[in-house]
Amino acid sequence: MNLHEMLIWSAGLLIVLPSVIWLLGIARWRRLSPGNLSTDNLPLISVIIAGRDEEGFIGECLASVLKSDYPIDRFEIIFVDDHSLDQTLEAARTATAGAAQRVSVLSAPDEPAAMGSKKRALTFGIEHASGEILAFTDADNRVSPGWLRAISAQFCSGTGAVIGAAIPCRSKGLGALFYRLERIMVALTSASPIGWGTPGSACGQNLALRRGAFEQIGGYAHSQIPSGDDDLTVQAISRAGWKVRFSDTPDSVVSDARQPSLRTHRDATTRHQSVIRFYPLRWRLLYFFSILSSSLLLVWIGIGVFSGELAPLFWYILGTKILLDSLTLSAFTQPLGIKINVKEFAAAHILLPFYQIVRPLFSLRSGYRWKSRVVSKAFGALSQHTT
Repeated sequence: MNLHEMLIWSAGLLIVLPSVIWLLGIARWRRLSPGNLSTDNLPLISVIIAGRDEEGFIGECLASVLKSDYPIDRFEIIFVDDHSLDQTLEAARTATAGAAQRVSVLSAPDEPAAMGSKKRALTFGIEHASGEILAFTDADNRVSPGWLRAISAQFCSGTGAVIGAAIPCRSKGLGALFYRLERIMVALTSASPIGWGTPGSACGQNLALRRGAFEQIGGYAHSQIPSGDDDLTVQAISRAGWKVRFSDTPDSVVSDARQPSLRTHRDATTRHQSVIRFYPLRWRLLYFFSILSSSLLLVWIGIGVFSGELAPLFWYILGTKILLDSLTLSAFTQPLGIKINVKEFAAAHILLPFYQIVRPLFSLRSGYRWKSRVVSKAFGALSQHTT
């Protein structure tokens, strides 16, 4: 084998290898068992929701939590208004008026000023919570009646955190299709690391923490930055010796009701990418090789189209990657009851490789706007102010 052939085969291996790692992680996650949790001794769960400028969504979000089939005396709801400029606070009070469950509607404080705004609001909610388990979702999400039972079933002895999926409902338009696929990809790449034994990313739209584990790590990790209330905190809990799990039932899936604009999605992606530098090295390397794989795949397609000599090898590598990614997608979505139609399946293989290349570039932006707040990077830190 000459040098040219070695380079071609090495590129082919790099294209396929990340897909193998993601698939094996999902396969290992599927084999995990949370253990036995007595239904006679269900933990007290505090559902904590922080929201800013969510008057159009918060009512339905709270209504969905109030419809939970979890015992009414075993959960409470705490909503914290994060300095909304609209009628979010009033909408939350209206939605929970007369509720049989224990409900608290609070306004976030201004202090401590050094803490990221959302983390400050969530911390305030936690301070007012009574539950052994702290469950979090966002104000623009909807939970199923069985959501709290699905969460509690994962909290066997030694479990400090449970991650779940938040998936948008199907909607018309290319933007909606892309957003749904992107959220499925994010959930999948959160579940696979759990199969390998250490968490990578996590979703604050569907997250639960054991209070003891949260207190053991001293509260939110990297509390000074606006983002990371989910992934960085879960990683810290794992480093403290607690197990982290990813929920594996349809009831555990949260519905994301928002269809973001291009600008909003760009800013959200920038916010999420801003914390990757704090991730464990192993997952930063895997993300890097996944990006490299997508880049090489596009080059590979060009080689296959314009080089008749390499066409057979091109089809072999491309077919192998599509097969591996299809198996991974199926193995992940099947237990969660997430349906993937033919259009979504085809779009995933066409659009996501491009997105994997572009997504990390958002971390290079100097700042972003989020909920009428401007967050800017200054001297290696993140500062924020309201406009």
